[in-house]
Amino acid sequence: MSVSLFKITYEKNPKTGKEIEHEESIESWQKVPIGKIPVMVRSNFCHLSNLKKSQIVEQGECNYDQGGYFIINGSEKVLVAQERMATNIVLVFNKKPPSRFSWVGEIRSQAEGAGRPPQQFRLQLLSKVKSDSKG
Repeated sequence: MSVSLFKITYEKNPKTGKEIEHEESIESWQKVPIGKIPVMVRSNFCHLSNLKKSQIVEQGECNYDQGGYFIINGSEKVLVAQERMATNIVLVFNKKPPSRFSWVGEIRSQAEGAGRPPQQFRLQLLSKVKSDSKG
C-alpha cells in the first residue's frame, strides 16, 4: 500500500449525527467526526475487501497478501494475543494416577495495580498409598 511508503496511517474517520437545537426549532442532523480508527488491511472496512484478485494486483498490492495487520505511521503492526493464568482466583485440579497427588490447589496472588509479578501458592493432597503388608 502506498500509505506504508509515505509513513501514513491507514485509518477511517468515523462520524456521528448530531441535532442542533435553537430557541425556535431543531436543525437537521450534522455529521461530526468522533476520532480516527486504524483499519485492518483486508477487513470489511478496507477498500481492498470488495476487489477481485486481478484488481488488487492492478493497484500494486501483492496477490498473496492475506492482510490482518494495521499500518500505523508507515509501519505494519500486528495484534498478538497473549494467554495468562488468572490472578486472585483459587484453581483446583484433580490429578489422575500415576500422580503422587490426588488433588492440587493453587492461587496466584497479586495486588491490584501492582507492577510486580504474581506470587504463587500451591497446596497438594497426597494420593492414598496402597500398602502391600498383611495385617
